[in-house]
Amino acid sequence: MRSKPRSRSIDGRVVATWVAIPSFFVGVYLFVFHAYHYDSYITDLGIWFPIGSIAAVHYSWFYVIPKSKWNRFANYWIGLLIYAVFFFGLIQGQDAYESYQLEKYGVSANGEVDLIYLKRGYKSTTETAVIHYYINTKRYVQEVNNEKYHLKIGERIQLRCSSQDPELFTMVFPQENNLY
Repeated sequence: MRSKPRSRSIDGRVVATWVAIPSFFVGVYLFVFHAYHYDSYITDLGIWFPIGSIAAVHYSWFYVIPKSKWNRFANYWIGLLIYAVFFFGLIQGQDAYESYQLEKYGVSANGEVDLIYLKRGYKSTTETAVIHYYINTKRYVQEVNNEKYHLKIGERIQLRCSSQDPELFTMVFPQENNLY
């Protein structure tokens, strides 16, 4: 008589970890290297992939600890610490990439303010300026927070853009008008 093959049980924690790890790195890559693209969903993916990955791993591995009051308290602070370190590292990585690109591949461009509008958020409203500029005869459009710069429609501005990825830019102001 033939014996039944045993079915292997798959540990959900291992599956969650193997799905979470690539999602984490894809999200970090998208956020650090592509989050500055105008009107793109890449920024959202770059944030939500790593958040979901960290949550999946944290929930899979740390929430299996018995549910005493102390363990719930420790789980909460472990998760908070992981997220804080992650976001700090993510922002630092993005800033370092932008600085490197603009320093190594930076070119000057002239831009012009096309539109100023109020961008409404959940509990806030931000004045936003839409600017356009040309690099190698190709037109690029970006938004900037106008509360910091106080730009006007039609105003011409000086930009420093990366020649490798022209959507990565910073505004350049004369020293006496520096608003940083």
